[in-house]
Amino acid sequence: FKFSNIYEDRNHDIWISTFNNGVLKITKNQIYLYNSETGLTEGGISGVYHDSKGNYWFGSWANKGFTMYDGQRFYHYKPEHHKLSLDFHAFAEYEGKLWMGTFAGGIVVYDKGKFYRYDFFSEQRGNIYSFAINENGLWFNIYGVGVGNYYLGKFHFYLKDDGLRGSQAFKIYSDIDDNIWVADLYAGFSRIDPDYFYKETFNNMFAPTQVATIVKDPKGNTWFTPNGGLLTKMKGNTLTTYINFRL
Repeated sequence: FKFSNIYEDRNHDIWISTFNNGVLKITKNQIYLYNSETGLTEGGISGVYHDSKGNYWFGSWANKGFTMYDGQRFYHYKPEHHKLSLDFHAFAEYEGKLWMGTFAGGIVVYDKGKFYRYDFFSEQRGNIYSFAINENGLWFNIYGVGVGNYYLGKFHFYLKDDGLRGSQAFKIYSDIDDNIWVADLYAGFSRIDPDYFYKETFNNMFAPTQVATIVKDPKGNTWFTPNGGLLTKMKGNTLTTYINFRL
């Protein structure tokens, strides 16, 4: 297996997506494999999402669309009007609709059996890998561009010139204070509160400059996982870097 993603669902079960053979589910010390032999899309899975109704949604690689599993059977979706990309990477529920981020195809929204597409920027259609939700709406990355926000029926976009550290936003995260954290693969991270951008410098202390994602642990620590860099933990304003080396 070659692993592509990991996800914890609403039941605290762990799903591990693979590039080549479906997805693994770990629950109560047991492991289950879902792949084309059990009804899932053939090949690799880019991500898993467990919605508020108990359904599971699976994104796929290689233009195979996405799949929904209701606990009994699999349903496969391949929107005909979505010509540029059928690689689905991120999912979110917002305003009663399912929002899906794609590779080079913007956002596809699934609402009551119909598909709607939002395309961004004519020269670069937009790689959407991550969503976050706070009181200021739905946030999403646009890799190579910046960050997008959808609120009260309108889209807003935030670029490097607006205060982001870089344009390679990869993951979006919302904390308990409704701040939005943006992980940039090549420029570290930014923090957005409802009114300001913060380019975190921690008083010139060492800070990660290549961040693939941001997660919180049960103790309230923030972890910045690297894009070829160093694993870093933030507790308050203290940064701890972990180095793996051989003696």
